[in-house]
Amino acid sequence: MAEEVVLSIIGLAVTIVGMFGSSLYWLGRKFAEIDKNLKR
Repeated sequence: MAEEVVLSIIGLAVTIVGMFGSSLYWLGRKFAEIDKNLKR
């Protein structure tokens, strides 16, 4: 019982971290693109 709860929490944390990381990466790319356009 306890190990199932721990595994589900770890799985949820990994999912959230993955989504957060990919969102930050995407936002970083967008800002770099905007910055490049502004410097033109």
